[in-house]
Amino acid sequence: MYCMKCGTQLPDGSKFCMNCGNSVLQSDINNNQSTTKSKLIPAKCTNCGATLEVDSSQQAAICPYCKSAYIVEQAVNNYNINFNSNLNIENTTININGIDTDNFLSRAKEFEDEYEYENALKYYNQVLDFDNENNNARDGVKRIKNALENYIYYESPASRGFTAGKLQLKKDKLIFVNKKGQETVYDLRWIKKLQNFGGGFSFNYGEIPSSISIACKNKSSEWLVLIDHALKGIYPRRHKPISIEEYIVKNYNKKTSIQAANYYQQMMNVSTKDAVKKISELL
Repeated sequence: MYCMKCGTQLPDGSKFCMNCGNSVLQSDINNNQSTTKSKLIPAKCTNCGATLEVDSSQQAAICPYCKSAYIVEQAVNNYNINFNSNLNIENTTININGIDTDNFLSRAKEFEDEYEYENALKYYNQVLDFDNENNNARDGVKRIKNALENYIYYESPASRGFTAGKLQLKKDKLIFVNKKGQETVYDLRWIKKLQNFGGGFSFNYGEIPSSISIACKNKSSEWLVLIDHALKGIYPRRHKPISIEEYIVKNYNKKTSIQAANYYQQMMNVSTKDAVKKISELL
């Protein structure tokens, strides 16, 4: 049993509270409740978080959901913080919505800058829970959704038929981009029967399947693993993208300058002469 004045837990059968001395006899409690005009106001249990209606004239009460004792004033303040973003202290209301909003926006931007888009989206949406008209949060959600749709998880030079270009893996999509920048988009859900062959891979595509072959020298096994994982919803970890120049410096050297020049030419759609010149500058 609990004291209805201070919330102290008491041994069963107690007549008075050992903490505040209040009578805990049911008859006395009923008499006090009948002589006090009750006013029900919204509150939130400080233990389980349940939404309650409490008698503002009481000092303590028992939550009907988790059976825990709580201080009425604390439960009311808990409701104000969680639902109204207001904190009532000694009849003075302090609005904390702006503080929380600023903190959440700052945290969301940190996640966004680190390409942790899911976490950023959670924080932007929490701001919108407080303030549905917050333009910074709305713009953030739009940026994140656009970034998720267009983020390139992997790409490499490739050919489709007699057309050279590059192959990209995006969210739910496999995209072939030719040298003119024209895209052929393959929805991953329609890709079936992935198969490896010398210098590339093939798959059946569409509701009425047609066979598609992609040539990607030395990358076919890697692509098969990436696509197989993407079909299961598993993608490589996102990171800040690096430039083609940075990638070449990191992955090639003087001995592999010819391969580097071929890669640069295919990815940047430049002439052989310009590619060789650029690689000589980089390596």
